[in-house]
Amino acid sequence: MSKQILEELRKNLDEIDGNLIKLLDNRTEIVKKIGKTKQEAGIETSFAPIRESELFGHLRSAKLKNLDKTALENIFLEIVSSSRAIQDDGRVCVLGEPDGWFNDAAISRFGTSARVFADENFEDFYQTVAANHANIGFASFTPEHSPDMMLLIEKLFSGKLSIVEEFNYSPEFSVVTNTARDLSEVHELCVTGEILKLMRHFLVSLSYDLKIKICRSMAEVHESLRSVNPVGAILPAKMVESLTDRIVVKNGLKSESLNRVKFLSLSATPAYDFAPGLKTMLLFPVTHANSEHWYDIITGMRQHKINIAGIHSLNCAEKPWDTILIIELLLPEKYEIFELLLKEFETKNLMVRCCGFYPVFK
Repeated sequence: MSKQILEELRKNLDEIDGNLIKLLDNRTEIVKKIGKTKQEAGIETSFAPIRESELFGHLRSAKLKNLDKTALENIFLEIVSSSRAIQDDGRVCVLGEPDGWFNDAAISRFGTSARVFADENFEDFYQTVAANHANIGFASFTPEHSPDMMLLIEKLFSGKLSIVEEFNYSPEFSVVTNTARDLSEVHELCVTGEILKLMRHFLVSLSYDLKIKICRSMAEVHESLRSVNPVGAILPAKMVESLTDRIVVKNGLKSESLNRVKFLSLSATPAYDFAPGLKTMLLFPVTHANSEHWYDIITGMRQHKINIAGIHSLNCAEKPWDTILIIELLLPEKYEIFELLLKEFETKNLMVRCCGFYPVFK
């Protein structure tokens, strides 16, 4: 009897799977039509961050009886990722080390169908994004992980780059080996200098007699794993998912020193579609002579009941100004309020650059 029930349940599952396949195929047909319509309208990129933000907002508010919401979001992340890939050949260019944990962050945001690669040099990164308006740049904006922040700020201030989305990410790592089934069997553990800084607490907690090998790059880490001796390595978790020839001995490791890292998605195409609740970043060059304007800037925003999400400053060297004041805020209900605020800054002879209107994905 139980076997008959099992077969019946499996038939029901097969029927549902068949319907899902048809629905996904129909969805793909509509995606292709949308892509063609975009091309005819002169829209060069498939990435629609505001639209995607709305979609995932609906998923988070969905009433589910059985399916976990995180699982639902992961499913749709891949559906949307494949849809983007169908519409254009745009790439996601990560500013950072190839195959590092910044790549993991990009895959966590854009899915496995995205064409993710990395440029370590900021100028190469910028040229890649600027060369094709379908390309998206992906760069950290958390100070300790943004060595090129000043160069990025300069491109934002010049209007050559625009922010199209913010994504907050908590990196995860896994320990893998080439042959050993347990970390106690490994005599050498390979890490990059960056991962060593992030995972120092985990390494100190190990009770094994391990030699820590600090590698110059992720490529050197992978080369070390080809050794005939039992060797281990700490790798970004998403990267490990794509490896079939390595043994995972520990998953889900997080840094004690790092909670979340802010990443910005960047485009050479301006993003100025106003909607209340979206975020924007304003840049103010300030000199010591007019530093009192800091107070005027913050006071003006509070008078207009602007919700300030963050305030930062960046010291400048060999520039006409001493400091860049960076203010992140949420857009008010009406564009007129925001426009009035900018005009008030102009009357006080304050230079200001708006870096785009964008959603926060997480």
